[in-house]
Amino acid sequence: RGLDEAIKSLTMVGVLFALFVTMQGPHGCVKDMARAASLAEYGLFAGAYVALNFLLVPLLFLAVSYLSKVASGNREVSLTRVFVEFSYCLVPLGLARWASFSLGVFLPNGSYLPRVLSDPFGAGWNLFGTASYAWTPWLTGALPYLQTGILLAGLAVSLEYGRRFASRIFATEAEATRGWVPMLIFLVGLSMFFLWLFEG
Repeated sequence: RGLDEAIKSLTMVGVLFALFVTMQGPHGCVKDMARAASLAEYGLFAGAYVALNFLLVPLLFLAVSYLSKVASGNREVSLTRVFVEFSYCLVPLGLARWASFSLGVFLPNGSYLPRVLSDPFGAGWNLFGTASYAWTPWLTGALPYLQTGILLAGLAVSLEYGRRFASRIFATEAEATRGWVPMLIFLVGLSMFFLWLFEG
């Protein structure tokens, strides 16, 4: 386990947030910035993207890690270790968020696949007899329930692993319990934020 892998798990949070706002969010100005409507706007978008992923999210997680260390009462354990170990809690959450995001793209647009497979170059082919397949969103009424279920499952796995990580980081179970509380609150809060983001 190292800082490089910790940062990767943290970028799963920031990158997904940026992609969601850009691709599925209601803000046209953000979409224009990402499409490089002007060089200045794209520079602003790129700067915000880098700041979010490599400054804001890591600093927020560092602050929560510090609170966990302080709450545990253990002065011997290093902040780096708390930061790195607990960062792995974000992996199940990140995977669940990416799965939910992908469903939000695939279910409304998946019916384009049969058309594209039959005529991949737009040359008028009909290789599989599905070139005229009409666009029909799939299961979009169930989408909020599917996304919620996936996000909650990811949270459950993260909490299970996080409690184990706390026992490994800190010397006693009492320290582990106290040190786990700030991270627990953070993980639940982060999940509620993404539920709000996906479901509105």
